[in-house]
Amino acid sequence: HAASPSGYGGQGGYVAVVSVDDEVYFHLVDPNAEPYRNESFGLCMGMSRSATLTSDEFWLESFFDDSMSSIAIEFTAYNANIQALSKVTAIFNMNSAGLLVEKSLTSNTILLDNYSVTIPYFELFYLIFTIGYLVEFITSLCRRFAFYCKDPWTWVNFISIINSLASLTLWYTYQLHMADFVQSDLFLDPREFDECDAWVQLYRRASSLATLMIYLRLLQFLAKSRPRVMLLARTLRLGAANMAIYLSYIGIVFYGFAAFATTYFSAYSARFGSPMATLLSCFYMFFGQTAPMESIDGKAAYLKTAFYALFMVFFYFVSVQMFNAIINYSYNRVSEEMGPGLERERTEAKRKAMKAKLAGHKSPVQRLRDYIMAVLRPGAGTDAVQSGENVEANVEDEGKAAGAPQFETLDDETKAKVETYLNRDKASKSPESALSQVRFFIFAVCYIWFLAANLSVNDNFQLQKVLRDLIDQMALPTGQGDATYDTWDNIVTLPQSAGWTMYVLPRLLFNNSAVETKALAVSAEIYDDSTVCLKGWNCIVSLKNGTDKKLVRITQRRAMVQRNDGRLNSHTPANLVFQGGVDNETGKFLSQLLSATRSETYIDPYSSFVDGVENGSLALAPALEGFCDVTEPGDDQAHSANGGIVCLLDADYNTFEAQLEAMVSNDFFTPESSSWVIDFAMQNSNRQILSYVQIAFAMHPSGVVDKDVQVQSILMFNLNYWLDSFWQLTMRLLPGILYTGLTFNFAWKLWTDFKREKYRRWHKDHTGFLTTFIDFFRLDVFNTLELISILVSLWSGILFVLWLMYDTLLQSVKEEGFTPFLAFSETVAYQARLYNRLSASNILMIGMRPFKFVRENPRIAKFIECFWEGSSDMSWFVVMLFVTMCGFVMLSYISFGPQISECSGLQASFVYCFRFILGDFDYDPLFAVDPVMTFFMFPYVVIMYCVFSNIFFAIIDRHFVASDSQPFQWKKKLKPLFSRICRCIEWDEDYVMEDDPNAKKKLGPPSRRERVKETQLQIQSILASDGELVNSMDGEVVTRSQDISDICDVDERLDDVLTWGRTEARKVVTQFNSLITKKRAYRRDENFVKKTIMEEFVAKEIVETKSAMEEACRHMLYATRVHERTAEHDQETLAKYIYLMEKNIRNKLAERNALKHEVEQLQSSSDNLRNPRDRATGGADGDRNMGAADASGEVVAAEGVRPTDAESSSGSSDEGDHRQTRMQGAMRGPQAGTGNDAAADVAGATAEFTSRDPTAAAADTKQTGSK
Repeated sequence: HAASPSGYGGQGGYVAVVSVDDEVYFHLVDPNAEPYRNESFGLCMGMSRSATLTSDEFWLESFFDDSMSSIAIEFTAYNANIQALSKVTAIFNMNSAGLLVEKSLTSNTILLDNYSVTIPYFELFYLIFTIGYLVEFITSLCRRFAFYCKDPWTWVNFISIINSLASLTLWYTYQLHMADFVQSDLFLDPREFDECDAWVQLYRRASSLATLMIYLRLLQFLAKSRPRVMLLARTLRLGAANMAIYLSYIGIVFYGFAAFATTYFSAYSARFGSPMATLLSCFYMFFGQTAPMESIDGKAAYLKTAFYALFMVFFYFVSVQMFNAIINYSYNRVSEEMGPGLERERTEAKRKAMKAKLAGHKSPVQRLRDYIMAVLRPGAGTDAVQSGENVEANVEDEGKAAGAPQFETLDDETKAKVETYLNRDKASKSPESALSQVRFFIFAVCYIWFLAANLSVNDNFQLQKVLRDLIDQMALPTGQGDATYDTWDNIVTLPQSAGWTMYVLPRLLFNNSAVETKALAVSAEIYDDSTVCLKGWNCIVSLKNGTDKKLVRITQRRAMVQRNDGRLNSHTPANLVFQGGVDNETGKFLSQLLSATRSETYIDPYSSFVDGVENGSLALAPALEGFCDVTEPGDDQAHSANGGIVCLLDADYNTFEAQLEAMVSNDFFTPESSSWVIDFAMQNSNRQILSYVQIAFAMHPSGVVDKDVQVQSILMFNLNYWLDSFWQLTMRLLPGILYTGLTFNFAWKLWTDFKREKYRRWHKDHTGFLTTFIDFFRLDVFNTLELISILVSLWSGILFVLWLMYDTLLQSVKEEGFTPFLAFSETVAYQARLYNRLSASNILMIGMRPFKFVRENPRIAKFIECFWEGSSDMSWFVVMLFVTMCGFVMLSYISFGPQISECSGLQASFVYCFRFILGDFDYDPLFAVDPVMTFFMFPYVVIMYCVFSNIFFAIIDRHFVASDSQPFQWKKKLKPLFSRICRCIEWDEDYVMEDDPNAKKKLGPPSRRERVKETQLQIQSILASDGELVNSMDGEVVTRSQDISDICDVDERLDDVLTWGRTEARKVVTQFNSLITKKRAYRRDENFVKKTIMEEFVAKEIVETKSAMEEACRHMLYATRVHERTAEHDQETLAKYIYLMEKNIRNKLAERNALKHEVEQLQSSSDNLRNPRDRATGGADGDRNMGAADASGEVVAAEGVRPTDAESSSGSSDEGDHRQTRMQGAMRGPQAGTGNDAAADVAGATAEFTSRDPTAAAADTKQTGSK
């Protein structure tokens, strides 16, 4: 293409353009010459040049001489698969001393087809939300400018919004420029390409910063919604000031060390050759990297050791620990400040959960549980839940009836005791017996023995190492000279991969390095001379496939190709399609850069689920039909039955090479060859090992080739000849049998424990099966671990049985031929790989299960308690760390991914940034790509290494509690095992020196937590004393009031009052701030008071208050009217009831008096009948009459003093009039009393009547009740 007359970067110099046709030509550019056009020289569009030289003539000229200080080589490449244009630049710079100080090779790529159907909608939504956040930001800033300027999140939001708008602006500007770039010949000018690349670079910078700030804004939302995240955020904010001051202090010392290193070490190492290089080297040393000091010769630089020791002690040890102290203090102080609030929130959450539970509210999990139980057992789950709710309701009612205090009203100490009692079943775990521990020890030993005897890890590694060493030793000639070769690690292109298959593969397989060993084996008839072996004993299995023995299978899959029209998809508009250039003279579009075909499919050689694979339309050359075939997916002849072109190469060396030459000469390897796999099987008879080898190549649409070597070895059992190796089989299978039996034993024990827990929970609170099952494994992590370990053990046991079955089929499959044997080896290798992964995960879980036996130990319990108490903070801190890290991962991926392989993918970028946290980083490649964005990685290292890593230590330090445990009682532990065997030992002896419970506990050195707590209490005391008011008259000190939560416990009603108070206070503060903001717009206070206060605020308040008062008055009148009508109706009803009761009472009194009169008459008649003589004589002397009078008086005395009928009637009339008067007074209005008072008056009146005769009163009461 035509080069810029001004040279590389517009800096001038001697410019030569290279064109390649049948020969290489060098065109010396001269801007003053006439345009020259010659298609034979490759100048199709004309060029201003002074001369054209061939390559031989050019090297003879003095273009490269001693005076050359720099050279830049540029060329442009076009990739049709991804529609990309890449500019490659190689730069070499020499200094005045003739030393090559800089050499770089960069490739800048721009995509020619960026059109998408869906992405513009996301861009539109992103723009709308960004503008919305901008409006919100401006509004908030105008309301409270000073407050928001002090908030660091304000600046984060501001930078995020600015970068988001900048990235969108740059992107749309770049798209407008690209519309002209792809439709004209602008792509031929390097300056136009550099301009487009500059736009892309700016867009990457803005986008990476916008993405980083968006992730940081997530921390802001988390801090506002999660108290624990707020605690950690406040910790960072509190420690930021101290860390900034300390960084400023050590920055001065750091600069002094760097100045000394530049002055003294610049003559001994290039790492200290310039001030910038020295600062970077000292920064590496600050984080523990010693490579800069290792580059200095210690013999010449005498002060190297002293400088190194002082620098590392001050910065690496002291300074890092200072960061730890700052973070620790900040975390403890914020925890003390927010501790009461977090405790109240935790208590409130528990109270609401308990209230919801008692009210019958269910969580989604509980509803799902009820639904599942209803489906499995209709009616059972609902009945159980209802019965449980009834039990809880009954318990609550009984507690309230008995006057039991509620949980919210208890003090903190009592609440802790209640919670401990309620959670006693969750906290207490039954200790494991000594027999269980011995059983687990045997189980673990048997499993490790079983894996060591059957997995053959060392043998697998040795075979893999043998093959990799051979591959690394075999080099591919480059064709540039006899001494230049491409090793396995340097193969990255399709020609290199095809050349390796053509030239290196035969040497790899047929170059036996142990010729004498092989000759000995042939003479001993161990194997014949035609056997191909690697390193003597690792022989490749060669079996007949038809008439000839086959050694290797090569399976190739090709990608579908399509016509290249300059676009990636059919939706790209015609005005955005790359045309490959336009002729300025004729105005016609050219297509010299457009490839005829293109393919965008990447085929994973190990995967069968790939679209865009060409199979059915493949055609083979006649020379390949004898040993190659085209197969469809599902055919076992191909690798993994994925289909493709399958070639089976013979075991004879000459035939093997001839077949490879035929494959290369007949276009077996083409640009459409997306992937191919070379696989074969090896057998080592010394160890009875069968190995399956896969060498895979896969080409990306960009042209880069991925390569992989896999060796999977399986230790066979040779069960067909089990009698010859009976002892070896026994030693391999016996531990597996014991391990399997113990696995079933642990499964049965786990099931028994679960049934016991289910029985206990059911009889305690009628908990269902599903809830018990979930809680059984949720509340005890060791139960979950044991369940997973048992399931994995059973799964791996099934795979081991399949392994034994495959072993018995080995000889029969060999007789079937080469292709079935390779398929068999591939299946066995897959099963072995899966078995290895399961065994590795299972051995990890088995290694963690012993913690179950020691968790009752006081020291271990304290460790577990430490992690459990700090788990909440550590979990949320991991979330913060992950969010922050993801922001920098996206920054590195966007900014450095196009140039650095470690950042070319999201997963690779994550690993790359994680290595920064560990102190393994290198800024030199980052500076070479983008020096501006590299500076953002310096605070990332400081934040992650010095700040975030120390927060973990702060959390653990705060929650760690030391314990004084009792000495280990070995007799008590060994009693279950040896008490019956050795009876001469007193197994029950337990001598423990107990501490005096009344003695004062000795205080040890205060911990950081205690010191921070004391400091926080002092700060609170100072703040409290700052609010004291001193009366100047008498000197009396008046302390400000305490918070209501410090005086009494806040229950639900008081909490509602506090909430209302806060809401009203917030309204007042909001109004006050609004008035302050409006006041700033007035110069004079009078105008502000007149217009804003009186006319707007006060007038509005008057209208609203008057309206509220009128509304309240209307409601009051309505309520009063309704109440009076209701009360009047009640009084009328009560009066009618009293009148009826009065009438009934009169009737009863009349009946009573009549009955009394009749009784008296009968009594008188009875008395007369007792003395018949007196009635017969008709007279008696005075003595008899006196005796009769006395007798009559006795009767009257015996009956009691009773009034006569007239007196009774008169008394009743008087009392009736009195009662009537009281009833009329009760009926006068509601002021006289309620219906209950009137009823009480009636009851009093009735009591007055019945008090004269107890017997009659009882009868009247009984009759009235029955009435």
